Amino acid sequence: MEFNHFLSSYMPDPSIGGQQLFKDKQDARQTLALAYEYFKRFDNVYGGLGIVHNGCIEALRRPQTMEN
Repeated sequence: MEFNHFLSSYMPDPSIGGQQLFKDKQDARQTLALAYEYFKRFDNVYGGLGIVHNGCIEALRRPQTMEN
């Protein structure tokens, strides 16, 4: 699936009463990237080994890509 299609499929249509979540596609990509980085650390703590370096939770690789 193309990345742009993914973004547009999850943004509500204002004409049907939805609330716009992002200013534009660039904002949507940045928000998605932040969420993806967060979940790499979440997976480490709640499903992984809990690896921490200098007080920071290490980001683990995820089987799910950002596009998925």
